[in-house]
Parts: sequence; C-alpha cells; structure tokens
Amino acid sequence: RTFNPANITGTYNTALGSYALYVNTSGSYNTGNGQSALVQNTTGSYNTANGVFALSSNHTGSHNVAVGDYALQNYLNSGNTAIGDSALAANTDNGAGATAANTAIGWHSLASDNTGFQNTATGYQSLFGNTTGSYNTADGVNALYHNQASDNTAVGYSALWSNNTGT
Repeated sequence: RTFNPANITGTYNTALGSYALYVNTSGSYNTGNGQSALVQNTTGSYNTANGVFALSSNHTGSHNVAVGDYALQNYLNSGNTAIGDSALAANTDNGAGATAANTAIGWHSLASDNTGFQNTATGYQSLFGNTTGSYNTADGVNALYHNQASDNTAVGYSALWSNNTGT
C-alpha cells in the first residue's frame, strides 16, 4: 500500500513500498522506499529512507538519511545519517534537542545508541554498544564496541573495544 489517506498538506513526497510514508500529514520533500519506510512520519521534512523499516518511527524529525533495512528505525529527532543494516537502529532521544548529528556507516554501527549525539562510526559494528556516549569517533571493525564514555577516538580493528569510562 502506498496510498496515503492522511496526507493533507505534504508536498513533493515520494513513497514506494507497503506503508511507506503512510501517516504523513504535512511533511514535505521526503522519500520513503521500502516496506514501512517513514511509516510514522507526520510532519518531518527533507528525510530520505531506503530500506525495510528505515526511519519507521520518525514522526517530526527532519534532515535525516537512512539507507539499509532498519536503519534509524526508532529515531525521533533530526540531523542523523545512517548507512547499513540496523545502523543507528535504537536511537530514540539524543538529549541534544532537535539535532543529534550522528553518522553511522556500516552494518550495526551505533546500533544501540540511545541518547548519544555527535558521534561518528564507520565500520562493521563500530560503536555498537554505545548507548549514551557523545562526541566519539570510531573508525574500524568493532572500534569502541562497548563504549559508554564521551570524547574518544579509536582507529583500527577492535580499537578501544572495552572502553567504558575513559575520555
């Protein structure tokens, strides 16, 4: 189903897939490709979601990019980029107001992040277990995997794997 009975004033939207942009009311300039992509979006604008359940819980967040199944699945705010299956899947409230500015590239990168903001994770499962840490950069497979702290940089395979409290 791509027909959207709720769209009232939203313009320049593209939906392809069952329930893509299904409850959009006034959000504009959105692209939802895949089953339930941006399904709960109501007023968020300038979002791109490609993949099954990509950005599916977004209601009002804008300027997000989610590419991959379940990428940014539970996200509610603005300003994130997630590329890869389940990248930033758990992010719900970034504690930074309207913009989180997280970037996750890689399968399950930043997958557990809940309230962290301004993190950059590139590589398979980089910053995977991070739930609250902010201002981190992880580049490499499993880099900062168990991280819960802020202001860290890890480069390389499993770099700072068990970091919990260090800055």
